[in-house]
Amino acid sequence: MGLDMSLMKYPRIDGVTIKEMDLATRYVRWRGKIDFGRFLLKPDVALKLLPYIHIGYDAWDDGEMYPYITIPDEYAYWRKANAIHKWFVDNICGGVDDCELSRAITREEIVDLHERCKTILGTTNKEAWAKLLPTLPGFFFGSTEYDDRYLEDIRHTLIICESILKDFDFDKYSLHYEASW
Repeated sequence: MGLDMSLMKYPRIDGVTIKEMDLATRYVRWRGKIDFGRFLLKPDVALKLLPYIHIGYDAWDDGEMYPYITIPDEYAYWRKANAIHKWFVDNICGGVDDCELSRAITREEIVDLHERCKTILGTTNKEAWAKLLPTLPGFFFGSTEYDDRYLEDIRHTLIICESILKDFDFDKYSLHYEASW
């Protein structure tokens, strides 16, 4: 148990919502097929999704040992990085901390998070850290101290942001924040 956080990469498909992609992914994982009779998607939507169903791996699964059927891919993963979670809740989720929600992220928002991480890593002033990316207490959310663990989360986030800013195609894909605890 604990705070698990991901950035999910969804293909942009005309006429198909993220909710429909998630629904199709869940159904195919459970049933191994798309069954139009009981499935909640319209046949034309399901047909649009078929080319996007593929084998995926979690971002932490470097050895690709745990495959699963999916439409979106996990682009990045954090564990108990509560300061980063708080930033997403405050800036992406409108202050609503709900693990059932998936929120789209823009390039500009990633630039903001990137700049905050760079600033924190460029100073030893813990008061500045607390203003830029404050920690968030919570049930199994990890430490709220401004220590080496906090800085490791910031470094990890900076690397993720740099990867997104360098390689992510926001025209072809949509990036979504999801968390569970």
